[in-house]
Amino acid sequence: MKKNAWILFLLWSFGAQAQIQTLTYSDTIVGPGQIIYDVNSDGTDDFQFEIITLSPGGLAQRIVPLNFSAILDNSTFGYPDALLFDDTVASYFNINPGVLGTFVSSGQFNGMGNRYLGMRINATSDAFYGWFYINCSYNRDTIIIRTAAYNSTPWEGINAGQTVITGSDEIAASGMQFSLFPNPANDQLYISSSSFAFPLAYKILDSRGSVVSSAVTNGIVQLSDLPNGIYHLQLEGKDQSAAKTFLISR
Repeated sequence: MKKNAWILFLLWSFGAQAQIQTLTYSDTIVGPGQIIYDVNSDGTDDFQFEIITLSPGGLAQRIVPLNFSAILDNSTFGYPDALLFDDTVASYFNINPGVLGTFVSSGQFNGMGNRYLGMRINATSDAFYGWFYINCSYNRDTIIIRTAAYNSTPWEGINAGQTVITGSDEIAASGMQFSLFPNPANDQLYISSSSFAFPLAYKILDSRGSVVSSAVTNGIVQLSDLPNGIYHLQLEGKDQSAAKTFLISR
């Protein structure tokens, strides 16, 4: 099955041009099977996730770079890096197939829960760095491709889970800045700031820009009613506002 990248949410930056494009897939492969992605929607396939059958009957979870795109593989022998949030997508990239998990427990992804996979998208004379957010089952029979993102400025870096260029996800009309944690989040999101006082009104927008939640917070935002995905939290204070992007992943 081939999937063109459907860009659900080009992150807005309140006057600054956004540079990271974020995509929501929520695709599942139950092996054997495959999905092909044209991540930047330029008409050229970039990566193929697949589960293949090995002799004598085992399964292998793999990613296959296409058309000279590449995966982050600091092992240098075909086992791509399983990144955590904010890890740098940098160093050695491999254009050869990468093993995510096999029946002999090779690979860094199977059974590890949600992890980031670094990528470099080839575009003729340019390249774009990005990441996939995936989950590979311990039994090697399932791959879930949740989300992805890439820096649309050629050759500029990106960190695992990064969805905005530093500074562009905040607006500080009166010096209003804040942090969100944990990110990715589960059922609660905590807000930390020394530049404003609670309580504050907030809105949560989904990847289509629709308001899915709004209330007043004293620093904790409940997320249990929201599904996995990428969201935008907007805080509103007196004569000031600020916004950040976060991910729900359970």
